[in-house]
Amino acid sequence: MISSELEEILDLSHRIVVMHSGRIVGEMNRAAVDIEQLGLLMGGAAT
Repeated sequence: MISSELEEILDLSHRIVVMHSGRIVGEMNRAAVDIEQLGLLMGGAAT
């Protein structure tokens, strides 16, 4: 599934992989997701 809608991602996923500019910038288990960090990764913030 590909989506920019955080609520949709969190409702439907067990594992989340974030890509930015064609590169994987984060991978996390849904139970360990920090919504703020997820949003920052989606926006291109460095980890």
